[in-house]
Order: sequence, then C-alpha cells, then structure tokens
Amino acid sequence: ILFTGLYLAAAPAPYQRGVLRLLARNRRRRMAEVMFATGYTLRWWLFGQLLSMTVVGLLMGVGLALIGVPLAFALGVLAGLFEFIPTIGPIIGLLPALLLALAEDPRTALYVLILYGVVQTVESYLLTPLVQERVLELPPVVTIATQVLFGWTLGAIGLLVAVPFVAMTVVVVQMLYVEDR
Repeated sequence: ILFTGLYLAAAPAPYQRGVLRLLARNRRRRMAEVMFATGYTLRWWLFGQLLSMTVVGLLMGVGLALIGVPLAFALGVLAGLFEFIPTIGPIIGLLPALLLALAEDPRTALYVLILYGVVQTVESYLLTPLVQERVLELPPVVTIATQVLFGWTLGAIGLLVAVPFVAMTVVVVQMLYVEDR
C-alpha cells in the first residue's frame, strides 16, 4: 500500500489516462475533473497529516528534552513519524521514550506519560480534527466513525486508509451525484 501510494503520487498521469480510456468518450472530461478534485483532496489530507506529525514531533522532542530523557529529539522525530498511523501509531511512538525514561527513573517515566497524554489530547481533540475539518471539510464525527468502521473490519490497514478513503468518497459523491443530479 505504501509503495503503491508513492508511485501514484509521484506520477499519477499514466494511471489517470488508463482509467479515462476505460470510460465512454462523453464521460471522460467529467471523470478527469473528478480525478483532479480527489487528487487535490488527497494532497490536502497529506498536508494535514504532515502538519500534525510535525507538531507532535516538535512537542514531544522539546518536552522530552525538558524532562531530561536521553535522545529526546530523536524520540520526538520517531513520535512524529508514528503519528501517521491513526490510533495505534502514537502508542508505538511512546514506547521507546517510555522505556528510556524507565531506565533513568520511574518518576521520569511518569513525566513522559503525562507529556504524552497532554500532547495526544491536544493533537487528537484539537489539532487534527480542526485541521482535517479545515482542509477536507470533513466533520470530526465522520472521521472518527470511519476510522472505527475501517479499523474494525480491515484492522491496521483500515486505520491507515479510512480518512483518505472517506475524503475521496465525499468528493466523488459531491461531484457525480449532488452536482450532476
């Protein structure tokens, strides 16, 4: 999925032309518009994800450095990278920092847990919903419900694709059903 997404993002034109050739000539122009709009939406979703990842990485790195955890900024980068995986990624990103903090002192580990709780609360309930609503015009309830449904039915892969899938679906329904009907 990762490499397919990277190939599609790097050079979407051949794939778009291939899909358009499968359609009747009188539908190709409209479908090209829809494909452009979904690509635009996915780029904004990715921008929103990168923004959330950056903020989490910075907050965790600076917070861990203030607490005195070794390798704080590397752990912040790791936390930011794992932020890309909804729901379980932040927990995976916490584990290395927590283990290093436990090696130092149990009190330091407690401070890491508090920092993590504050950063994740800000990210989960403020930053990401507001960014996603702004860049994708997706209500937060739709985002959460889609993640629950896709996570329950498809597991970890479902969590990864839930929000971009629903964002693309909203664009397609808006353009092909609401506007065209």
